[in-house]
Amino acid sequence: MHIDPVQIIQLTLYSKIVNEATILATKDNKYIYFTIFLFLVYKIFHTEYIQQQYTDWLDSWSHSDEENIIIIPQHKRIFTTYSGSQSRETVQQLYSERFRAINHYLEKHHPSNINKMIEISRRETKSIWDSETVDYVMLPINNEKMLLNRELDIYFEINIKEEIKDIDEKKAKDITSYKNYTYKLSKIGEGGFSILNKFLDNIVSEYKNEILNKKEHSIFEYVKYKHDEEDRCELVFRKYPFRSNKFLDKNIFFENKDEFINYIDRFIKKSNPQEKNAAESQYEDAGVTFKASIMMMGPPGCGKSSTIRGILNRTKRHGILVRWSAINTCAEFCSLLRTTKINEVQYEPGELCFIFEDFDANGDDVLKSRSEIVEAPTDYYSFSTCDSVSETSENNNKSELNKTKKLLDQLMTLHSQKKDDALTLECVLNTIDGIVELHDLMLIFTTNHLEKIDTAFTRPGRIDYVLNLGLASTETIREMLLHKYRNESVDLLKYNRLFNKLKGDIISPADIQMTCLKFGRGQFKECLEELVKKTNI
Repeated sequence: MHIDPVQIIQLTLYSKIVNEATILATKDNKYIYFTIFLFLVYKIFHTEYIQQQYTDWLDSWSHSDEENIIIIPQHKRIFTTYSGSQSRETVQQLYSERFRAINHYLEKHHPSNINKMIEISRRETKSIWDSETVDYVMLPINNEKMLLNRELDIYFEINIKEEIKDIDEKKAKDITSYKNYTYKLSKIGEGGFSILNKFLDNIVSEYKNEILNKKEHSIFEYVKYKHDEEDRCELVFRKYPFRSNKFLDKNIFFENKDEFINYIDRFIKKSNPQEKNAAESQYEDAGVTFKASIMMMGPPGCGKSSTIRGILNRTKRHGILVRWSAINTCAEFCSLLRTTKINEVQYEPGELCFIFEDFDANGDDVLKSRSEIVEAPTDYYSFSTCDSVSETSENNNKSELNKTKKLLDQLMTLHSQKKDDALTLECVLNTIDGIVELHDLMLIFTTNHLEKIDTAFTRPGRIDYVLNLGLASTETIREMLLHKYRNESVDLLKYNRLFNKLKGDIISPADIQMTCLKFGRGQFKECLEELVKKTNI
């Protein structure tokens, strides 16, 4: 659609004269004269360039005082809860990331116009079957407009409206009221909307980095896999701070430890996940998936858990503890290993270490070996056979009915055992070594009995490092004892006879550690004698 610039000039002059007659008459007559002058120039010089320049300038001048606005409301969700035969509607307040980012900006930068904020609780129930979670939000108290950012000339206005909802029309006492907050950001002038959007993007990024993605070293315990009321899948975790004084290069001892540390160091968490280290480039050149997959084997007390804590300390990765009994389906296992979001916080695969302790201790009903998958029985009865039962004699009826009942019981048991998406060994193998690569992830499996696990699981490419943590060798005992008394001057030649009496593969590292704790400073000989005694029982 083409608009004649002459019409624009006429409309602009008319608008200025009618709406701002008083102001223009007193001090802004220059705008009228200047516009008339440009109009005459436009009429005299009919070149396309001058017309276009004049039209652009006029559009900019006539819109220069327009207010650009972005409105961010508080949202609400209404759902029904049931108690016996009674139902009740509940209103849940929802706050977007932008809404929370503005609150964070207000708290951090303290605009001079705002002097009162209140903390309110926000209760969230994702499903009527789940217990509610409580979050807290800081909100301004009064309706007011303020200069939010002086440099960008951005203004912020709060609109607070109290809404009343009659939950039960028959009972006046069930009237519920709540405050509805609406935030308005505004900026006057050309390009203001773009500036507002960029400002919002910056404060949301700041909010995520400082609040949402504040990643203290943590342990996450996997709880369950659930569907909400809208049938969306969600992984549920409990979070604990990680604190440990176990260090691979300091107070953890086992055979070939230096070789293992060299392997682990390839997967130390990078400060910039987008950068490649030398090991990652080496894996890429070889066409091998860059991931750590470790199987730790050995009897209880031989240091599997301590070694895992040492790995987390060295790599700075967050640990995710997973019980096999908590995983029921293949889809759940795939989602677990491919998730990048835990408790609303985004993580890179290189920040995570999945830990499956006692991999073999949860029964065949959770992780089925391929040789143990139940097949349907072949000696089943046809329906015609069942129909013929009524035609037999009374004695035969009882026998046939018993057989049929037994067969139906077997079929029902088989049906209950065989799920469409049951977790199987094939699923586990395809997930950790399939088409979809688990790039930069770390997986640790522990077992007391490696022989119980299908050999297909431990082949190279699926498990890259098998660490055998057995009973302590004489060299391990010696290292642990010398570490205990490293700050004392001990003449080791003096104790060669006692060292030669030590026997390996008798006691666990945990036993050695507890023995060393019994003896204090200056009791090197007594501690060594006790260890000799324990290894010669």
